[in-house]
Amino acid sequence: MARHLRLHPWLAAPAGFALLNRIGAEQLRAHNAGLAAHGQRLLVERAGLRALPDVPGLGMRTVRLPSGVAEREHAAKALMVAVHKGLNTRIAVRPWQGGGILRISAQLYNRPEEYLRLADGLAGLITR
Repeated sequence: MARHLRLHPWLAAPAGFALLNRIGAEQLRAHNAGLAAHGQRLLVERAGLRALPDVPGLGMRTVRLPSGVAEREHAAKALMVAVHKGLNTRIAVRPWQGGGILRISAQLYNRPEEYLRLADGLAGLITR
């Protein structure tokens, strides 16, 4: 059975490349970068977080969590688990003195309303 699991990515690769060719790599990158920027704006506006500098064209963005939130490894992991369980969303959080760093990413399968749910839900989680 494990052998079959290793073949699945190879079997799906042609369909993935065909989709990428139909959409266009530049269009996909622009879509992902725009969606990540949208998510970052929502986290700033609705959750009160501070945007950190970004690299143009990447489908990832970061925000700074408030002082006292996710400053240590265990607290960062606990926040990721709480977001996953409570909001059915996966985020990356790294501990940082003065407030952790939260990274979001965007991909073709993500929807704008998912970032809205994250921003509103996260605001409730970090103010408890």
